Amino acid sequence: MGPEDLVEHIGYELRQVDPSLLSAHNQRGAADSLFEVWLLTLLASTAVELGMDVSWKQRVWVNDEVSERGVTELRVRKSQGDFGVFEQPGWTYLVIEAAGAALEVHVDIRVTGVSGVAHEGDLVALPADLARLLAELSCSRPNWRHVVAVVEAKWLSSTLDPVHGRAFVTLLQELQPQVRGLLVCSQDGPTCRTLIDRLTANGRFVGGLTTKSDAGVAAIRAEYTSMLLSWYAARDLPQPRR
Repeated sequence: MGPEDLVEHIGYELRQVDPSLLSAHNQRGAADSLFEVWLLTLLASTAVELGMDVSWKQRVWVNDEVSERGVTELRVRKSQGDFGVFEQPGWTYLVIEAAGAALEVHVDIRVTGVSGVAHEGDLVALPADLARLLAELSCSRPNWRHVVAVVEAKWLSSTLDPVHGRAFVTLLQELQPQVRGLLVCSQDGPTCRTLIDRLTANGRFVGGLTTKSDAGVAAIRAEYTSMLLSWYAARDLPQPRR
């Protein structure tokens, strides 16, 4: 699966969610960024399959106030950044809503762990009401108490190094135990899988992605489904229709 395939897959998932939103603007133009965008659109289409409502938004400053607005294209950061830095025309985030509660999913934002050290999350899910409050308070980054789930995306042309597995384990140790974590890699990595399985109770690994319809993609959808439904169950909310 190369960059051209990723662009095709992004378009495919967007058509399942919102046929009017067919462009993905990527300042880096690199495969790793497209990989993150594809995983974001895959999460959106999974939520739709579960009967949840999804929308794409941007948060910007307007007249010294934080304002949310809809988007006509996906626009992601060119590098990791702080949640509370709002630029024009704004970074895109995904909103998933059902049963009166919503999640925001942001790309490439820093999160402060229990040690006080900032860590980058490729996809970070936060309760939407809390995210809006943090934005209004000009909070530069969420901390470990705010995070619902984190997805790490590794686009590699060579074998997955165990260092990526160790980094993912450290990230989960820096977040609260109920945070769900998923490491997704374009290459398979048995050593990373073993590290995550043995050293974490809340981490999962999916690797060796090749095509849009392969077993790896089905595994990602299954993890996304579990993440979303577990969050609603933990909040004692009615389960979304399926």
